[in-house]
Amino acid sequence: MVLKGALVDEDKFKIALTEADINLKTATYVVYDVETTGLSSIYDDIIEIAAVKIQNGFVVDEFSTF
Repeated sequence: MVLKGALVDEDKFKIALTEADINLKTATYVVYDVETTGLSSIYDDIIEIAAVKIQNGFVVDEFSTF
């Protein structure tokens, strides 16, 4: 099996919507995870998505689906 991966060229594509320094202890943000059957966007599928909303350092909401 051959695994392929790609890194995002951050000079061309912004990973964050803002370049501002944000204190994660007081910010509200979402952490997400995507599980797939492989690394190919053509041949593989998304099998699970999960997200956790963090507010002031505490989990305030969760979501997951298969």
